[in-house]
Amino acid sequence: MNLIKFLTSDRGIVLPPQLNEFNWGAFLFTFIWGIRFRVWITLLAIPLILVQMPLKLNWILYLLLQFYCGFNGNNWAYQTLHNKSAAEFRKQQEYWGIAAISCYIVIPLIFLNLLVKFVKKSPDNLNDFINNSQCKLVYEKLNKGLDNSYTGNTSTEIAQNFAKKFKNTQVQGQSVIFKSSKSRIKNYVLSFNIYPEISKCSYIEKNCTITAENTAPIGTSIHKNCMFYIDSRKKIIPEEHTLENLKKGYNIFKYL
Repeated sequence: MNLIKFLTSDRGIVLPPQLNEFNWGAFLFTFIWGIRFRVWITLLAIPLILVQMPLKLNWILYLLLQFYCGFNGNNWAYQTLHNKSAAEFRKQQEYWGIAAISCYIVIPLIFLNLLVKFVKKSPDNLNDFINNSQCKLVYEKLNKGLDNSYTGNTSTEIAQNFAKKFKNTQVQGQSVIFKSSKSRIKNYVLSFNIYPEISKCSYIEKNCTITAENTAPIGTSIHKNCMFYIDSRKKIIPEEHTLENLKKGYNIFKYL
């Protein structure tokens, strides 16, 4: 009996009849609520959560413990809050209940909503995942190495200047070929189509473009290429579909 009194912090203080209600904070928060009110019996919830038993027996026992805490929660809490009025006591325990319900319902709903948006924003299939990752890689390289490549005016000159910024590249006419550093396998090709010269580029006319042709890995069939426009301010602007690919990015979590 003394052990039970210790585990429940029972001081023999009688709970007023009007407060003999179910305690949702003790039911849902169990040991969190119990630590606050020094009800040590609620700590039994920790091993029941961590230790898996045959036939899910630990979760059955945990549920029984929750109900036990819910029905006795007010009596236990009143042992330390007996100096408060009934209204103050009930209001405090209601806050615990609201916080617990929020954690169990509202917060999961918020995370579920974010997860749905996260998945919708991600690529639709593995081919798009690979293509989007290459588009993003190309876009980063263009923003990194193209500014100082405008010393030339023609497509070939710009391609040559651009290729100097990176390793494992090869220039063929107005195209820059990126290869793997180890196997020297071609990864993708950037083709500069500047017409008639860089100073005449116009986004409205879309007469200056950079196309990235991706090499499809074995077992895939990637049909998309990435395309970028150059405007009169020499700014790189992704083409509409390429921009969608960049927004979706390469969210690998969708494929795990």
